[in-house]
Amino acid sequence: MMHEQFSEQHTFHTQNQAINTLLRGEISATEAYHTVCRRLENDPEVSRLRSFRDNHESAVRYWTSQARLQLSIPQEDSGVWGDVVNAFVGTISLLGNTPALMTLREGEKHGLENYKKMLLSDHLSSKHKDHIRQVFIPTQKEHIRLLNEMIERNLEQKVD
Repeated sequence: MMHEQFSEQHTFHTQNQAINTLLRGEISATEAYHTVCRRLENDPEVSRLRSFRDNHESAVRYWTSQARLQLSIPQEDSGVWGDVVNAFVGTISLLGNTPALMTLREGEKHGLENYKKMLLSDHLSSKHKDHIRQVFIPTQKEHIRLLNEMIERNLEQKVD
């Protein structure tokens, strides 16, 4: 009986950790896009970047609701890693659009890898994994594809 109770508590705890890990990453992405959008306010592509930010805000809402359904306290900030990312993104965006876009693309790749790792984890429910497969991974891939296009256009404009 005690072993079963410990096992349930352990599963509950590790699932909450996994959800909060994903939540921290999505909060960090939202903050990074917010910083870049502010710096590139006059860029014609800023509306696309805002749409990416909105996708990440939607992911924050999803993972926050999932944490609450588990009766857990959801992560509210991106933590130390988010502070580092935001400082880096803020500095890089001073160097121009292309480095800022490249930094966002690397963040999207990192997020994609995190989601793929979570698919292999025992710490998330099958419902969560289905949502990752159906929503988050395709969204990450689409962001990466579109950021690649934006980077290419920026590089071509510099050559012209």
